[in-house]
This record gives sequence, C-alpha cells and structure tokens, in this order.
Amino acid sequence: MEIYATENQQVEAIRDFIANNKKMFMFSLLLVVCVIVGGKFWRQNVQRQSNRASDLYQEMLIADHKRDIQALGAKGQVLMQGFSRTPYPKLAALLLAKNAVLENKFDKAEELLRWVLAEKKSKSFATEIATERLARILQQRGDLDAALLLLTKSKPSSAYITIYEEAIGDIYLAKGQPDQAQAAYKKALQHVPIGVQAPILQIKLMELGVADPAAQIEQGDQDA
Repeated sequence: MEIYATENQQVEAIRDFIANNKKMFMFSLLLVVCVIVGGKFWRQNVQRQSNRASDLYQEMLIADHKRDIQALGAKGQVLMQGFSRTPYPKLAALLLAKNAVLENKFDKAEELLRWVLAEKKSKSFATEIATERLARILQQRGDLDAALLLLTKSKPSSAYITIYEEAIGDIYLAKGQPDQAQAAYKKALQHVPIGVQAPILQIKLMELGVADPAAQIEQGDQDA
C-alpha cells in the first residue's frame, strides 16, 4: 500500500508540476517545432540556391562557348555576388579570369584570381588553380620573386604538385637558375599520374641536359 501511495504521490506531483509550468512546456514545444520547420526551410533554400547557381554556371559555359562576353560577364557577376554558399562563385571567377587573359586584361584577371584566394574559407581545387594562374600572370609581368613565393609557400594537394612544380621550374628558368629549374621539373615529372604522358616536361628537362628524363625518374624511384 505504501508503494501505491508513493506512486500516486509521484503522479500527482508530476501533474502539479506540468500545470504550474504549462507556459514553459508550450514555449519549449513551440521552440522545437520552429527549429524543425526552420531547419527544413533552410535546407530547401540552400538546395534551391545550389540548383540556381548550377544553372547560371552552365549558362556561363554556353556564353563562353558562343563568345558572348557580355552575357558571360553579367552571369558571372550574379554568381559572385549572390551565391556564396555554393562553390560556383569561385568557378565563375576562374572562367572570367581566363577570358580576361585572352583579352590581354591582365589587371582584371589578377583581380579576379585574388578574389578567389581571398574567399578561401577552406582549401579547394579552385584555390589551387587560382594560385597557379596568378603566379603565371606575375611571371609574365616579370615579378618573378612574387610568383615564386606564391607557389612555394602553398601546399598543393597531390593532384596539383606536377602543375605547381612545372610552374616553379619555369620561373627558376626565367630567373636564370637552371639547376633549380631542373630540380623542379624532375619533381613535377615524379608526380605525374601513372599512365599519363608528360612530353613537354621531358622536353624541358632534355633542354637542360637531362638525357632520358623518364628513365632517370624511374631509376630514382627505384633507388628510393
């Protein structure tokens, strides 16, 4: 009987607590509903933004193919200004920078590439591409030390080591430092994916006196 009495008292205590804190329970329930509905709305909005950004980028590619520079620029600006939660603004900037170089507008290309680098919230392939392309622009302008520093202070992913090292080799060669250029070219050749040919790299090494670049790289790997 004491057990039942105790249980009844507990039930009554719970009822009294709920009655006395009814507003708090209602508020908590409303808060949970708002979080669920708000989260669903946010996810839907992000998905809509991503879809729209994808469509705009596809339209940019079409405009680029048609050489419709006006449409290309307009759509690129829309992407860069209004879709920061997606990866497409950086892709848009890279495409605009490429076209700026084709039009010999190197200042504009540099501005766009630096925008990509400034927007890096996390490392991405767009950031790595922008770094190498900006270094090439600096090299073309004769700012070799700045170009070299930009590349050497970066830590590219394995997929971009060859691209970076070849650019570093080109810059060293432009600086009149063939030994450093050769070392960079060899490193670039070492990181070429299996099954991929790199004839230009091999030619560059042969021009620096390396008789059989591919064989030497293979031998070096075996020795290592």
